[in-house]
Amino acid sequence: MNRFTVTFAGILALLTPVCSVATTLTFDEFGTDTPIYVNDLHVFGLTFGFLPGVALYNGAVGTEGNAVFSDDPLLTGPASGLLTLTFDVPTTLLQFDVVLQSIVPIGDSSDSPDSGPAYTVSLSTGSVFNEAAAPQPNGLYSEDQFSYQGAPITSATVSFFDGQDTSGNTVGAFGLDNLTFNTAEPGTMFLIGLGCVVMGLAGNRRRRHSLKTRSIRDGNDPVGTVRTVAPIPAGSFPA
Repeated sequence: MNRFTVTFAGILALLTPVCSVATTLTFDEFGTDTPIYVNDLHVFGLTFGFLPGVALYNGAVGTEGNAVFSDDPLLTGPASGLLTLTFDVPTTLLQFDVVLQSIVPIGDSSDSPDSGPAYTVSLSTGSVFNEAAAPQPNGLYSEDQFSYQGAPITSATVSFFDGQDTSGNTVGAFGLDNLTFNTAEPGTMFLIGLGCVVMGLAGNRRRRHSLKTRSIRDGNDPVGTVRTVAPIPAGSFPA
């Protein structure tokens, strides 16, 4: 395989369109026996961040039978923290369910009669969504479902209402469930990795060739190197 073929194969692999599939995390992937902290946790094509405070990937807050959109376990933490989602590949899809420690509606802005916003989603594109939440039929939590489909995003942050609701209850915790986003298909990631390896090999080959040429030019011909010698002009041999 010549150098052109190797380089072309590497470029072709790197230029292969990223094929993505929708992935949904229900936060029961690792069970509930051992608490898993989400800050700096990287799983399934996504890195979580959460500060200040501590949030759990597989927490239980009593939503089973008491919430409509979510069931334990779920991602949960203090409402005073900021949740960050950083995606391995840009995603055009982001969906999740939210539960708040409240039994009354929370509005979508601080000017709402129900206070608010219940939560705010800020995307890497600069788009910001202020959302409301409300108890669902037969539910005991204030809940909502967030859905975004649009321009690719590389990250998102989610902040939550942290204060007293209209009933005088302090909203101290949140839960997040059924997190859906796009991830690259395994075959696509393999091709991207292959392209990087091939281009690296091609670069090493070019560097070795450059060093060999320089060595010959400087008169430091390494053993085994074939040198090109200029022909001796006619008549220059001694008689």
